[in-house]
Amino acid sequence: MSRLKPHREVLDNGVVLLWNQRDDTSSVAIRGMFSAGAAREVPEQAGLAGLTARLLRRGTEQRTAQELSAAVEDLGASFAVSGSTEESGFSAKCLGRDLGAVLEVLGEVLQYPSFEEREIEKTREEVFTQLREQDDSTRAQADLKAHQLLYPAGHPYARSVTGTRDTIAALEQGDLRAFHSAYYRAADLRISVAGALDPEVVRRQVGSWFRDKNPAPPLPDLEVTPSGDARRAAVPMPHKSQVDLVIAAPGIPRLHPDFYALTMVNLILGSLGLMGRLGERVREQQGMAYYVYSQVAARTWAGEWVAHAGVAPQNVEPAIAAIVDEVARIRAEQVTEAEFADACDYLIGSMPLRLETNDGISGYLLNCEYYDLGLDYIDRYPGYLRKETRETLQAAAWKYLDPSRFTIVTAGPESEI
Repeated sequence: MSRLKPHREVLDNGVVLLWNQRDDTSSVAIRGMFSAGAAREVPEQAGLAGLTARLLRRGTEQRTAQELSAAVEDLGASFAVSGSTEESGFSAKCLGRDLGAVLEVLGEVLQYPSFEEREIEKTREEVFTQLREQDDSTRAQADLKAHQLLYPAGHPYARSVTGTRDTIAALEQGDLRAFHSAYYRAADLRISVAGALDPEVVRRQVGSWFRDKNPAPPLPDLEVTPSGDARRAAVPMPHKSQVDLVIAAPGIPRLHPDFYALTMVNLILGSLGLMGRLGERVREQQGMAYYVYSQVAARTWAGEWVAHAGVAPQNVEPAIAAIVDEVARIRAEQVTEAEFADACDYLIGSMPLRLETNDGISGYLLNCEYYDLGLDYIDRYPGYLRKETRETLQAAAWKYLDPSRFTIVTAGPESEI
């Protein structure tokens, strides 16, 4: 691809820098990540990684939150910082001529957060609001309960990145400072820059970040196998009128050799077109769901296949039966030649589309680095898909989508579940 000419280098301070220079654009997109996600927390401090990330742009030793925002907005730029399960990340967009100024702000935010008590309390209240919204969401509650059943208590995959009201309330300024000091390190930073950039400007600025060049402590051993026990649970929410249901099965980590076959199976089953076979049968033909789809979550240590649906209370059992029946069918019968071709064409064709923007390129490079895929992954990607066959897809469906091992969770009006 003419737009994709990626480079990778390790700077003297240990930062992994990925960059892709383009002369057909005037803008730049930046993405980066630290090994500073919820996987670094103890369960008693759930939400610490996310709260730390939120507070990075709420003031530094040099500037207030308002001054930081003004410095970026005056340039017509934007930036964000967030925490997730495995890492904490940041992103920014700006014009190429302003890249140096935006990197200066980013460097300040990432290195020198102030963690002022006033900002901590304001941000804590924002998290409490988010938690109340999650508590009142049938979809969020069904999904959370399913993950709690799939993964052992205490594993980061089993809990919300946001934490709980009790754990967030207990976090103190010292906790935030200690977490930042331990896990925001140059040697654990991967940063990707794409667009109208001067590589030397990026090297010079990012290469000066962080005085301490030692890596963060190693991650704990978080290898895990999701539970394969068939389970059924309900989350009573009597004030709701709709039921959200989740059907989940143990899956695979991202680098598992069956990743491509299972991805194609899921695409045909619950994602392609108007949400695949599930959408066609459960929503379009039978009219039993407001929405229905499925997805494969394949992360570093493990993964799961999950089907989601929103239904009227009287349609809970028929919808579950219809979804399970479609899963049984894709295990018992090979997908059609047309379905296989459509899935392959879609996956191969969608990759270049995601790289039409600087942000797409930046995200692609960061993903390649995170999973050690290689910067030429896009050239090899079609070959991985074309190696699959209708037979290998059926084998993957048979291996991973076993209805006798499904975890089924419903959240909504108790009397109807």
